[in-house]
Amino acid sequence: MTNDQNKNGAIYPAEHPQSRPGIESSMRIEATQILKDQQFLNAPMLARLFNWLVEETLAGRGDRIKSYTIAVEGLGRPDDFDSQSDSYPRVQIGRLRKALETYYAKHGPIQLLCLYLQPGSYRVRAGGLDRAYPQLYRPLSQESSVQIIPDDIAADNNVHLEVFPLSATNFMSRKSNMLLIAAALIAALLITVAVLSGSGQSSPAKVMAKHSNSPVVVLAPIAGGDGSQSASIANSAYAIIADGLSRSWVARVRIGGETETSSSGWTAAKYRLEMQLGDGRNGETMLFVRLNEIDSSTVVWSTSQPIDTAKPLVDNLGPVIAQLTGPFGAIASNESRLTKDRFDPGYICLLRYLSFLKSRDQKLGTRVFQCLQKPAPENRLEAVRYALLAFYSFEAENAVSQRGANIQDALQHSRRAIEINPNEAYAQFAMARTYFINSDCSSGHRYAQLAFSANPYDPIILAILGNFSSICGYDEGLEMLDKAYQYRVDGESYARLSLILSSIRSGQLDRLPSLRDAGANQDGIGLAYHYLCETLIAAALGETTSASENWEQFVAASPEPRNSPDKMLRHVILADVVRAKVTLYLSTKRVI
Repeated sequence: MTNDQNKNGAIYPAEHPQSRPGIESSMRIEATQILKDQQFLNAPMLARLFNWLVEETLAGRGDRIKSYTIAVEGLGRPDDFDSQSDSYPRVQIGRLRKALETYYAKHGPIQLLCLYLQPGSYRVRAGGLDRAYPQLYRPLSQESSVQIIPDDIAADNNVHLEVFPLSATNFMSRKSNMLLIAAALIAALLITVAVLSGSGQSSPAKVMAKHSNSPVVVLAPIAGGDGSQSASIANSAYAIIADGLSRSWVARVRIGGETETSSSGWTAAKYRLEMQLGDGRNGETMLFVRLNEIDSSTVVWSTSQPIDTAKPLVDNLGPVIAQLTGPFGAIASNESRLTKDRFDPGYICLLRYLSFLKSRDQKLGTRVFQCLQKPAPENRLEAVRYALLAFYSFEAENAVSQRGANIQDALQHSRRAIEINPNEAYAQFAMARTYFINSDCSSGHRYAQLAFSANPYDPIILAILGNFSSICGYDEGLEMLDKAYQYRVDGESYARLSLILSSIRSGQLDRLPSLRDAGANQDGIGLAYHYLCETLIAAALGETTSASENWEQFVAASPEPRNSPDKMLRHVILADVVRAKVTLYLSTKRVI
């Protein structure tokens, strides 16, 4: 019996989902990522053909694809198409093979397996780089970044077990769900030193490597997918959540069930995400989600999400993804709690910046700025570090008095972030925000679109850039704001002002009570921010007395109390156009 034949004699492609668990999700995720590449965005017919070939392969019909079906079903040609005299399908297949090769020349596979078309076949296959594109493959040498194929995938005899390295830039520009270990040569050296020393103590360099990177989350298969409809939902949900989590720098994602890949612990997973489909009280389909801390078996976070089949599945799952890996979501909040008062370079330093955003405590800000001067251990976090330096240019104590210089600093940091990793959403976010603050709507909008495309689940990106885009008159800003409201995390205050302003502007005053904050932020600029938010909510709801009282609290907390409203608001609202609108609104409401 061949590898492509089951015990009942049915023939399946080697990469068909029925022949290898998890391959369907992996192929869908990889295909989705490929279709986001600019060359496919610029060639919709090529994108349509590729997507159709993937779907036909996953449906088990890959080996039955012919030139005629490619032309009619894949490319939309009329039924009377003559495949004997017209070479159009073969030309397009040739273009597609070249486009895929070009893609993998620039990027590593997000799911560890490349998608490719063998000469003489139209079935989409999945395999290691050495098999898929041997002309791009390089044997292990002195490259600094290495991918490891998980055991559950590598066990299949269709996948070569050789490790295939990529250049540091290309590898790290991919989404962070790839399995990252430290530089191969340095790792070998450290392990050798540890073995020769005979000591049970971890070396300082190893400890830093483990704690300076974002934690690994194992995404376990979704349970309860019984029946064809449930199985379809489970497979699609798994692919969407894996893709969504990989878009955030807050965590690295590992698909499958394994929690470790080596005894050294360098890539040991910290969290396990478990999901199960089931029925709700009213008979609706529910996705039950639980995030566990592996070592302690502690449940860090859990939720249940109704699945409304009347809307796209991705819209159902967006809140789950956002609340898991948003900058103030379950993972970041737990990591912040565990590393409280530490300022290690890399991931922990980035977490401290999030704490600073919530408190606006300048003493904390000074320490954060100091740790942000130290490089992060890997490419993606390094891009985020420069993005946060751009943000800090507007949050520092001198932000108001040296605005022009700070804008230039922010632009410089943002450009550097994009150079390091253009696929990182926060790099594009930093550039968009800087341009918007500088009243450059067209440039801000351009980078906002890139940020939103890179991570459409981050509630902070959605709220802040959505608000700016809406003010500048771009329609998609409203969609981003709607998602930001749905994806917001309870207790998160940084995006609150943007959501309040957009709710007032769109007349959605019913949202305002849920945006009230029971407790004020810490002393300093955070306190002024809090009272401004409460002032706007009260004014919009017609609570005149409460609005006036909160405004007085804002004045008292302002770094420039009893000054003009514009000067006091400058420390909270950076963009001139937004500040002018807020001043006018509070004046018409007779608050100021």
